[in-house]
Amino acid sequence: PALQNLPARPPAEEQGPEALHVVVGHSILIRLPARIKRILTGNPTVIESVMTSPYELVVTAKLTGGSSLLLWDETGQNRMMDVFADLDVGPLRTAFEQTYPNIGVDVQSQEGRVVVVGTVPSAAVADQMLKMAANFSKEVINGLQIAQPPRQKQVMLKVRFAEADRSKLTAFAINIFSTGATN
Repeated sequence: PALQNLPARPPAEEQGPEALHVVVGHSILIRLPARIKRILTGNPTVIESVMTSPYELVVTAKLTGGSSLLLWDETGQNRMMDVFADLDVGPLRTAFEQTYPNIGVDVQSQEGRVVVVGTVPSAAVADQMLKMAANFSKEVINGLQIAQPPRQKQVMLKVRFAEADRSKLTAFAINIFSTGATN
């Protein structure tokens, strides 16, 4: 599992809880400057917390969702965090890159949702990408846009029709319909 070092933060009364995002099946490492005295996990079905030393705590995401995590140290300071366990969309991102190279679609995860954002060349490509994303989550947020086809160059013609009466043209001795062979 991937570990991430998070710097210790002195508590501030005016700030809300920290927001941490962890991919399901992965872990983060939290270090405190003082010895950890007590831990409270709001939703133990989503995250699991294990002390690895008196100053370190490893938090592992088990299921998608959210949980609060409260830490108290020996000095009486506390630290509150909102931990969000997100889906691992790395394999979906790889599948998009292999199937549609150079399209530039981004895939993100928000807890149990998959968010697909970008511009695709056609509605058929968008539908296929959304079907692929549905294999990862029941809730797929579609942020795809269909690219406008390039405009075709057009030529504008101005056409005028003229009506001519043969009998009047013959009176003037003009034959504009002649091929020139009998003139």
